[in-house]
Amino acid sequence: MRRMSFTETVRQMRAREKTVTRRSVSTWKTLAPGDRLMAVEKAMGLAKGENQVQLAVIEVVANEVVDMRESLTKDDVRREGFGGWLPSRFLAEVWEPMNGPVPLVCPVRRIEFKFVDEETP
Repeated sequence: MRRMSFTETVRQMRAREKTVTRRSVSTWKTLAPGDRLMAVEKAMGLAKGENQVQLAVIEVVANEVVDMRESLTKDDVRREGFGGWLPSRFLAEVWEPMNGPVPLVCPVRRIEFKFVDEETP
């Protein structure tokens, strides 16, 4: 099973508050609705002897390329696991520290998913 890392949103994944993630458009191109992934804390850069920590099995609902600024609504920020935050705060405190400043036009891959309860570790 393919693995997707949620290093910066482990708390949101454990609480099952996150059902949307945004990734670089150059990644996850072949991901399709119905595909299942193992959500992990960290997928790469593990120290020798360190194991991946499994969070949950997730199933892809949608995978589309969208513009970051146009697609990042208050509801989508909630679905990213940051309920009550404005999109501007999400960009400044979550996205930009990991990915850099967001230009006026910024295509990103928006992946919507659901948790698969019966297979959650």
